Amino acid sequence: MDVKFPYRDQDISFSIPEDVQVFQPTVHPAITETYTAIIKNLLRPLGYKKTLFDMAKKCASACVVVDAYCPPHVNRQILDPIIKTLHAAGMAHNDIMILLTAEYPSEFLDEQVPSLFPQEFLAEYDVQVHDTYSNTKHELIGFTTRGTPIYLDRRLKEADIKIVTGSVYPHYLFGYAGAPALLTLGLSGPETIQAIYNLGDVWLLNKKSEFYLELIEILDLAKIDFFINILIDSSARFLDIFSGKPERVVKEIGHKFTSGEFGAAPEKADIVITSTGQALWESSWYHNFVSLCLSRSFCNVHGTIIFVTSLFEGVAAGRVDKIRHKSDLIDLFSFNKMIGGTRDKIFSCLNDCNIIFVSPQFNDKSLKAKDREIFFCSSIDAALNFVAQRAKTKPRALLLPNGLLTFVNQPS
Repeated sequence: MDVKFPYRDQDISFSIPEDVQVFQPTVHPAITETYTAIIKNLLRPLGYKKTLFDMAKKCASACVVVDAYCPPHVNRQILDPIIKTLHAAGMAHNDIMILLTAEYPSEFLDEQVPSLFPQEFLAEYDVQVHDTYSNTKHELIGFTTRGTPIYLDRRLKEADIKIVTGSVYPHYLFGYAGAPALLTLGLSGPETIQAIYNLGDVWLLNKKSEFYLELIEILDLAKIDFFINILIDSSARFLDIFSGKPERVVKEIGHKFTSGEFGAAPEKADIVITSTGQALWESSWYHNFVSLCLSRSFCNVHGTIIFVTSLFEGVAAGRVDKIRHKSDLIDLFSFNKMIGGTRDKIFSCLNDCNIIFVSPQFNDKSLKAKDREIFFCSSIDAALNFVAQRAKTKPRALLLPNGLLTFVNQPS
């Protein structure tokens, strides 16, 4: 079986041996008229009898939160009907702020803004970037019943109507990412983020958790008016749209995942072959790590993850050679000090599995070592041959060519 995986601007080709049973992601039907579909959602929001237009008519200013790592053309597809609705409700261009953020704190920078929006858009609208470490940009809005201090970006707090958008994908710590993760991790101060990560449990995928309960309280404290979450696939096709009252949107998306409609494979695999799956994420340590951990949730104990990545480009070969065990990855994955205390817990989700990183820049000499948990090789074919030599039974392989944006339902 011949397969191609995305890698930068080209593909990596490989062959699956005949004695390997293969799982393929299910292809879900896409929404064809995205603008019309979003408008219909804004007119029939979850949990509200009034529309976004009705709410905006009573407001003088709006803050629309945008995920900096969502594909630019997807963000524009989401923003277009929202902005037109706000204008129709009486708001001028200077009444609307676009606040860019990322789920991983302070990974997105001001100089990256022009890559997301055309110049004419930036000339008309006030586009700003969240800065996690700026004390002047945050305000303490209260404490949850668990004692978590909630520091929120002041610019969002001061807007009359607060709208948070986001793309949805499974998240190994919090069930799924999207507007909830952008709010709690992307718009908060360091104290809040540290407390939220401490609530994370590496086996919470598709389950309610302390984080879920904390999130509901944060939504109440932050007084967020509207969530608009888009489920997209690796081709940036819209698969589903969730908009309306934040609490209802959170519950609806959670139901989709827990019901298995957009969940994990029903059976685990011995081999998971995956990548980050999107150009914007290829160089992001955080998204590489999330993709890796998500893959582990699909993998049998003592199984193998084959991970195609360009992440190590620019990392000295000598430093790569020293990565032999999962503990050696901790410092290389550049987590900042806010989640330093939870590193061991986070990395524990990778226990009891082998990891093979694949990139054309690597050689295959690490495959000959016997005292490793982490391997590096130049091709997926070499990785598969290595796994086959160790296998005692016919292995089952799951293909996740697009990482976080690959949704798996049924084996093919």
